[in-house]
Amino acid sequence: MKKLLSAGLFVAALPLAALALQDEPASKPVTYTIDPVHSSITFHVKHMGAAFAAGRFDSLTGELVFDEGDAGGCSVDAHVDPASVSTANADRDKHLRSGDFFAVEEHPDMRFVSTSVESKGDGTYAMKGTLSYRGVEKEIACTFEKVGEATSRDRRRVLGFTTEFVVKRSDFGDVYGVAQRILGDDVHVRVDIEAGEKR
Repeated sequence: MKKLLSAGLFVAALPLAALALQDEPASKPVTYTIDPVHSSITFHVKHMGAAFAAGRFDSLTGELVFDEGDAGGCSVDAHVDPASVSTANADRDKHLRSGDFFAVEEHPDMRFVSTSVESKGDGTYAMKGTLSYRGVEKEIACTFEKVGEATSRDRRRVLGFTTEFVVKRSDFGDVYGVAQRILGDDVHVRVDIEAGEKR
C-alpha cells in the first residue's frame, strides 16, 4: 500500500515539476567586462590607391551583456581612446592624433553602443549600433561571431568574440586626403574581444 501511495504521489507531482521547468528561464543575461590586455582593434586603409596601410588602437574598454538563449538581451558598450593609435611610425601617429584625423583633444573618446542584436545561428549574430567619432553619431551594422569560451583562474566565465566591418571616414567629417586619393575613404576594421564575467 505504501509503495502504491508513493507511486501515486510521484505521478501526481510530474505535471507540477513540468510546469516548474517551463517557468524556469533557459538562460539569463550576464554582464562581461572587456579585457583590454587580451582584446584588440586593428584597421587598414588604402594609401595612394595602391597598398593598404595598417594600424591599431592600444586602448579598448567597455562592457557587454550576453544571453546565450536570447539575442535580444545582448548588448555592447565599447570605448576606444583615439590617442592610443599606433602605426609603428611616430610622425604618422602624431598626424593621426591631430585635427586632420582623430582630433583627440576635442574628441578624446570613440564609442560604440549597440541598439539591436539578432541571432543568425551557429554562434553568429547581426548587430546594429551607434558609432560616435569626431562628435558625429552614425548607425553602423556588423556581424559578430562567438569564437570560444573558457574559465579564468578565479572561476569566472570568459567569452571571445570577433567582427569585421567597414566605416566611411567621410560619414564622420574625416576627409583628409580623400579627394586627392592620398588615403581611401573606406576603413576596414577588425575587433577581437575577450571579456570576463563581471562580479
